[in-house]
Amino acid sequence: MKGLWWIRDDQRLNNNPTWEAAKAWQSETGGALSAVWVPSRTTPANLIEYPDALPRTSEARSAYESACFEGLRKALAQHGVVAVRASEDLASTVKASPPSVIFFTHGAAHEEQEDEAAVKSTGIRCQGYHSRTLLTPRQAFDRGLPPTYTPFRKRVEALLGDHPFEDIERFEGPQAPTWPFTSLEAEARAHLYAYISEDGAGRHYKTRRNGMLQSLDSTKLSAYLSRGLLHPKEVWNRCLEVEEAVGGCEEIYWIRFELLWREYFQWVAYEAKGQLFRSHGLKQPDPRPTPKGSRKAFELWTEGRTGDPLVDAAMRELKATGYQSNRARQNAASYWIHDLKQPWRVGAAYFEAMLLDYDAASNWGNWAYIAGVGNDPRPFRKFNTHKQAEQYDADGSYRDAWRT
Repeated sequence: MKGLWWIRDDQRLNNNPTWEAAKAWQSETGGALSAVWVPSRTTPANLIEYPDALPRTSEARSAYESACFEGLRKALAQHGVVAVRASEDLASTVKASPPSVIFFTHGAAHEEQEDEAAVKSTGIRCQGYHSRTLLTPRQAFDRGLPPTYTPFRKRVEALLGDHPFEDIERFEGPQAPTWPFTSLEAEARAHLYAYISEDGAGRHYKTRRNGMLQSLDSTKLSAYLSRGLLHPKEVWNRCLEVEEAVGGCEEIYWIRFELLWREYFQWVAYEAKGQLFRSHGLKQPDPRPTPKGSRKAFELWTEGRTGDPLVDAAMRELKATGYQSNRARQNAASYWIHDLKQPWRVGAAYFEAMLLDYDAASNWGNWAYIAGVGNDPRPFRKFNTHKQAEQYDADGSYRDAWRT
């Protein structure tokens, strides 16, 4: 009897219901447990609004994802579980030697759901778990998913209250911030507990979160959540723990506020399926012809040569590091869509390839939001990049750091 853990964006051994279920199966049945990871797609994407195929994954992002898997592979070896990297999709991989059961974590976006359907179609017993979100589908869609974020947030906050999740174990190791992103679960958790602590940088999160240059301006948890090195429930619990210890702290509460943005986009993608990735997004189709993207505009934007100092700095940072702050991302996306008048999906696809912390639901949900075809209550959201620079980079240090 063979069991298989299909490793997805849940690459941790702590606070992982999928891994716990696989271990329990092995203990109860005495069966042999193994694990398999399927890398992100690399076949270029073809969009009708752009003349060239667009890469799905950069070398830097592929390297980071591989490093995360390698860390997990070594950790699993200590449990006697062999983890391998698949050379093709899982449905094709398991046909050669079908296991008795496959354990996996549910994804949110359309392709992730399609992959699950393909695996289930093999007839092999599958056990799926929601190991990447705060909520279950029943909780998220109770009375329907709100069309905008604020009513969703208020409903979830009322549902969860100030009570920590009981199924989450606290991290007891040494605490230390890490930057750039690490590929090891223990270091990701050490960063979480150092950043969100009684004397940590998280005590100033709301005030500093729009900073674009300093490593501790924001939480730097995005890659750990996207790869699954952390469970969002552990982040939620850590916030509550420190909030209680200091007698309340709006600065740290705001981390939970932003965590619920991530949660919201997971369920938007889960419900919308393929519609989120269409040119008209969640809105009704536009009867007008789809505008075509410009190779020249794409080159200038991606190379950081548009002539807008803030946007150019952001795009150079992205190309060099695979990262941008949330503030930088909003400005870069707005400029691409509203100033350069280019198709939003082309920009979203470029970010998909480049971001080390790429998460399908968050990336495409945010791009659709700024393009006016997502969950924004406003019909139009354009950032004035010059005012943004004056407000969030008043001394020009960010722009200076990323000049040519």
